Amino acid sequence: MTDTHVDICFQRASSELRVNETLTDVLYEAFGEVGRPLPDAKSEALARDLYATLPVEALGVTERKAKILYGDEGRKAAEAFRDEVLLTNLYPRHVTGMTYWASTDVGDVSFCKPLGFLHVSCLVKDVPLHTWQAVAFGKSSFAMEGMLTAAKVIGAAGIRLCEEPLLALKAKQEWEEQNRLEPYVCPLPEEAKPEGTVQK
Repeated sequence: MTDTHVDICFQRASSELRVNETLTDVLYEAFGEVGRPLPDAKSEALARDLYATLPVEALGVTERKAKILYGDEGRKAAEAFRDEVLLTNLYPRHVTGMTYWASTDVGDVSFCKPLGFLHVSCLVKDVPLHTWQAVAFGKSSFAMEGMLTAAKVIGAAGIRLCEEPLLALKAKQEWEEQNRLEPYVCPLPEEAKPEGTVQK
């Protein structure tokens, strides 16, 4: 009626994250063996300075998520780090069958291959991703230690899977059952093409 026309251009799309519980168990056990990253005095001081710049609405978000994810265990964990600005505790293991709170292109990978999932603290508590506070803390030794810890955990988990092929087979069977119940469907429409390509 208004002679309005709309052009829709799909540039990106991502699937929900599908976590393999078998692989996540292996990662969690490896995390316990490798140990948690601990801050030095310089990282702690920087973290406190950055925490002081957070808007009021950001404060407490880590604690609220812990309670949602872990229930009563999360409440206890949250109380343990209430006065801290860096998280150095190992959360309890929980079943991760839930919607992930961020977008990630590894979601599509998780439909094509078994994917374990873990988080290692590299940020100041309550700091949202993609903020200047997150970037500023990225140069700290604690953030570097967190990345190295993640690499060690992944490496240890990989070695265990090589040494225990039946465990790797269990992860594959879990993934195959997930695919049987919900096969992968690419979220991009078939006619969507990258910009600059010529359609014939």
